[in-house]
Amino acid sequence: MLSHKQKIQGLVQVPNGYYDVEFEALTEGGYLARVPALEASTFGQTLDAAQVMVADLVAGWLAVAQEDGLVIPEPKPLIQITPRVVFAQ
Repeated sequence: MLSHKQKIQGLVQVPNGYYDVEFEALTEGGYLARVPALEASTFGQTLDAAQVMVADLVAGWLAVAQEDGLVIPEPKPLIQITPRVVFAQ
């Protein structure tokens, strides 16, 4: 469990990339989830609930912004990394 005011960095994936998410344990209980690029936030009673809520928030935010013709902040690109083994010499 997180101590109060401790933050966890995460991300929410969208079709063409991802947005950073900041999760913060609140003193009164629960977790605040912020998406700085969208200037949006949501809340969950547990960290798992906050993760579900922030995914729903982003999907809804993007749908409304597209429908209303608003400027949508460009998500960060996903980088594909192929696992490999490197031996030190």
